[in-house]
Amino acid sequence: MLQGLLRRAYALVWSLALLLLVLLALYASLGRQYIGLVSRYQAEIFNELEAALGIELQAEALTGSWSGLSPVLRVESLDIGGGAIKLDRAKVVLDPIGSLLGVGPRLKQLRVGHIELDLLQDEAGRWSIPGMSGGGGGTNLDTLLDVVLAVRRASMQSLDVSLMFADGSKTSVRSRDFSWSSDGHFRRSYASLSADQTGEIRLIAEAYGDPRDRDFRASAFVSLDDSRFSALAPLFRNQQIIHNPVDGRLWLTWQAGRRMVAKGAIRADTLAAGALWGSTEQFHDVSMEFVGHHRGDFWQIGFSDFSAKWRDQQLDLAGLSLTHQGAVSWTFSLPALDLAASTALLSDSGVLKRDLQDTLDTLQPSGRLNNLHLNIKRGEASSFSLRSELSNVALAPWQGAPGAEGVNGYLELDENTGTAVIDTDTLSLAFPNLYPQAFTLDNMSGEVHWQLNNDRLVLRSSPLQARDGDAPLTALLRLDLPLSEEAPEPPLMTLAIAAQQLPLASAKAYVPEVLDAGLRSWLDQSIRAGRAATAEFIYRGSLRSGDHDGRTVQLKLDTRALALVFHDEWPEVASEQAQVYLDDGQVWATAYAGNFVGMQLPRVDVRLDDHDGPVLTVNTAASVQATAVQDLFKRSPLGAMTGGVLNDWRMEGVVDSSFALTMPLVGEPHAEVAVHADLALSELTLPDVNLSLNNVRGPLQYRSDSGLNSSGLRASVLGESIQGRIEQRDDVVHVKASGKMDMAAVRAWLQQPALGFLQGRTDVNVHVQAGGKRPGIEIESAMRGVEVRLPQPLYKAADEPRTLKIYQSFAGSGAPLSVELSELFRLQYRQRDGAISVTLGDGNRAPLREGALSIGGGLAFAAMDQWQLALDNYLEWQSLQPVATTGGGIPVFVDRLKVDELEVLGRILHSANISARSEGGDWTLRVDSDEVAGNIALPSQLGDPYVLMLERLALPSLASSGSAAEHLGDIDPRSFPALDVDIESLSIGEKNYGRVGFDLRTDLFGAHFLALRGQVLGIDLGDASRQNALHWWYQENGRRGSQLKGKFAVRDMGKVLSSLGYERSLETRSGGFDINVSWPGSPDQWAMSASQGRVKFALKNGRFLKTSDAASGALRVLGIFNMTNIVRRLKFDFRDVFRKGVHFDDMRGELGFGQQRLVLTQPLEVSGPSSRFQMSGNIDLVSEALDMRLVATLPVGSNLPWVAALVGGLPAAAGAYVVTKVFEEQVDSFSSAVYDIRGTVQQPELSFKKIFDVSPTELKGQEMPSQVAP
Repeated sequence: MLQGLLRRAYALVWSLALLLLVLLALYASLGRQYIGLVSRYQAEIFNELEAALGIELQAEALTGSWSGLSPVLRVESLDIGGGAIKLDRAKVVLDPIGSLLGVGPRLKQLRVGHIELDLLQDEAGRWSIPGMSGGGGGTNLDTLLDVVLAVRRASMQSLDVSLMFADGSKTSVRSRDFSWSSDGHFRRSYASLSADQTGEIRLIAEAYGDPRDRDFRASAFVSLDDSRFSALAPLFRNQQIIHNPVDGRLWLTWQAGRRMVAKGAIRADTLAAGALWGSTEQFHDVSMEFVGHHRGDFWQIGFSDFSAKWRDQQLDLAGLSLTHQGAVSWTFSLPALDLAASTALLSDSGVLKRDLQDTLDTLQPSGRLNNLHLNIKRGEASSFSLRSELSNVALAPWQGAPGAEGVNGYLELDENTGTAVIDTDTLSLAFPNLYPQAFTLDNMSGEVHWQLNNDRLVLRSSPLQARDGDAPLTALLRLDLPLSEEAPEPPLMTLAIAAQQLPLASAKAYVPEVLDAGLRSWLDQSIRAGRAATAEFIYRGSLRSGDHDGRTVQLKLDTRALALVFHDEWPEVASEQAQVYLDDGQVWATAYAGNFVGMQLPRVDVRLDDHDGPVLTVNTAASVQATAVQDLFKRSPLGAMTGGVLNDWRMEGVVDSSFALTMPLVGEPHAEVAVHADLALSELTLPDVNLSLNNVRGPLQYRSDSGLNSSGLRASVLGESIQGRIEQRDDVVHVKASGKMDMAAVRAWLQQPALGFLQGRTDVNVHVQAGGKRPGIEIESAMRGVEVRLPQPLYKAADEPRTLKIYQSFAGSGAPLSVELSELFRLQYRQRDGAISVTLGDGNRAPLREGALSIGGGLAFAAMDQWQLALDNYLEWQSLQPVATTGGGIPVFVDRLKVDELEVLGRILHSANISARSEGGDWTLRVDSDEVAGNIALPSQLGDPYVLMLERLALPSLASSGSAAEHLGDIDPRSFPALDVDIESLSIGEKNYGRVGFDLRTDLFGAHFLALRGQVLGIDLGDASRQNALHWWYQENGRRGSQLKGKFAVRDMGKVLSSLGYERSLETRSGGFDINVSWPGSPDQWAMSASQGRVKFALKNGRFLKTSDAASGALRVLGIFNMTNIVRRLKFDFRDVFRKGVHFDDMRGELGFGQQRLVLTQPLEVSGPSSRFQMSGNIDLVSEALDMRLVATLPVGSNLPWVAALVGGLPAAAGAYVVTKVFEEQVDSFSSAVYDIRGTVQQPELSFKKIFDVSPTELKGQEMPSQVAP
């Protein structure tokens, strides 16, 4: 049975197959037969299609052919939808059987050359083909989609799509090499797209099912090469797609319910990201990797990498997740967000209310938000909420609220409320309306809550814990701030801070700027150092500038190691413990165990009152060391107020004192100061004048209105008790005291050797002036009881009153000490360089020279020996000074000291001007007076000669000076100093003796005037190279003697004799004397009769002149040798021959002295043109008896006349004539006559001895006794 059934089924199948085959054959046959009619019925076909599709169709040509079981249609220039779609050519292979079996149109194959297509976006974001609208229960796009889905295979050479967006912008998309394959359910396509003919998008897509079905799914890979997303615009339905060129790769997946998943990596130089929120903002240098999905009105995208530059800021949005629900809801999630870069992005989104947006603009947030979650809703009920961790967040001040930097913690906020949990290591808080500098706090923790209510922001904090450096503090903050600056109610703040162990430099920072500037300046400058064991601060009230009545400020500091400077001109107060209080405009401080310029103060009270401008008051009292009081005056304005009187003083002892100060801090800081001190000083030293006061006792006060004053000071000065008072006028302080002083103590105090001449003790008045034009110390006394032991005329007896004034300036070491004793003397001493000036009597004041003593002035009388002794005493005292000048003592200068009468060596010099200089012990003097003028050099080395270089020396006449023996007879010549004397002009009485010089040396045998030189009364003494000398001998038995030895020259002996006061008995043109003569006694005791020695002489070209017989003394003795007188005594008359004297060419001889006799040891020879005389013999100098012989030789013409003349046989006239002729004719024949000369010097007698022959023994010199030789 079964087999039969199978055979019947088999037969049925074959029958059906045969039937199908026949039908297909019939179908194919009919198709081939009628397909050619397509072109004929082109219009009818298009009409039917338009009626079925609702789309207008037009073509240039429609042809048909048959292939297998499928008809093939070819169309040229097809226009669909009135130009909405244009095809240049197309080939369609229909699948009638498949269409019948699938109950829908199917196309086996579709080949298109070039298609042009327009797509239009509506306001809802949907796309349509303009001009293609129709009925039929679906949209024209659905109909077209049915057609597309019916295609089994398709290819297209090119496609140009024009996209017209809802905002009016346009772009074009071109596709090349499009291919499509489908089995009816699965489809695969490939396309290459480009937008606006730039870049390329290569698309490979696979899909299952109909996109309009919920089970549709598809996937695609998109490669972007400098292309635009706008080429895929319809895929994103109603989203505004960016148009910027990008590079990258995309993987897209569509699932049922229009859910799309995208994954990709994109790079773009510019990306118009603002299009997402309707802005024109652009990102640059964009790099992103993302995964996102989209379904209906919901889309979400997450970025594993997202970096870009925006507004010159680098954005790093890696981890960003964006969720968009519908058109109004946005959710942002981000691991970390840079606030500075993203704030503007949020502002541009337009999701914030205007007031909130303005707040955001003012706050200028920066830093990072970590794990950020932001929800934004737009629309009529716009709102937002934010949760995030805070990392180094900074907010600018707003409406008086503090700004902050470095905030770490957690944040929650919405449009009306917010909470910040702060936990940060370092936080900076800025209060711009209160403090110029921000506060930096460490380890800040706490919570801050705020709420927007009725256009105001109300903020409250929990207790905020922090550290200011090492100091822990707790703060509470309350803010009530208007959201608008125009709000009538001001911003309000309450800030309370409590800190422990806070440095005062930090504590001062909490004083707000709203307080008075003078008060703040005082607090800032006055509190210099220290720490607050506890510090409490409160600010409560308005933050509006100028609203002083609407706020209060309070500060309390319990300080340790406080350094308080209550005014910058006053030194600081250092206190171990102090309390400082500030209550709005008042400050008061109490310091305990304070140190004020070395003074230990048990308590100091300082108060600052700001009611009428800041006024400072300070009060304290203590028993302190005097040095501390002095430091107070030196280091505070008290020094200037008191003229600096205490600046350089040194004090030792204790002072009980009180101090009060009142001073305004605005305008002129006129301080009112009151200081009271009870002095108990062991010593008070004035260093400027090197004066010490001991055991100083008494009160001392200072007040600003009356200055420094005291009425009962007692002290000991220079070993004497004094009493004094102090008063101040303007800035000058006067200290006036009186008592007694010993001049020896004054000398020791001033270290002035010149005061050694003052001996005794006297009453003094002391005046010390500090400040003013003449600060210094002045001592004045009438000097009763003090003897001035200076030579006359400066001597003062002890009971004689004379005014003494001693003044020493405080102007420094350059101001000289001045000592004046009436008109007696004035002394100045400049300590800086050791300059001393002494002015004696009246006259010009001696100048001050560095390191030297200068002496000047004028005296009516002075004795040189007394003043030399006084100067020696001074120099000795000077050498005993603590600081003595080395190298020969202090240099001394005498500046034209005027002395009316100066006694020197028993002589009086009138109108003397003395200048001198001593350096290294050597003295150089200049003396100008009526009697002497010249320079005197006094040696420093013992035994070195004094050097006298005198231009002139005038001595009194011998007659007026008395007997010379009275002056020199008793002098020991060995006591003379060594002298080198040169006198250019020596005069005695009215007579000028000429120039003289000698070197005086002494030894055990007497004084020696060596190197006699010069020209005295016509006698040339020679120069220093000759051995001319005058010796003044001294023997042990007291006997004295003198010796003159040397060679001397003359020219005219007549002038010499005249100068000596003798009769002019002899004239010469030249001559010389070789003298070696000695005599007993001093040089001025010479007597010819007592002389011994020889005088050898030679004279040239002279004559003997007739003299009178009235000569006396030595001249009378020497007159015996006058040939004129000898000739006059001859028996015959030679007046015609010798009436003008006896002339000679040469005269020479040697005189010997001894045993009171003068002996011609060599005959005196006188040779002349007309005669020759020779003389020998001796003279008794006691009886003046003569024992001499004369040979006279006269020229004659013959023997007879001469002999006759001798015997008197011829008349005198004839003899004279003959002799005259003989001389006139220069006869060489001579006749000689020998005479003996007897009698006395006063009455010589000549007797003729013989004539003619003169034997050699007739005339010879005589030997001197042995005693002649010295």
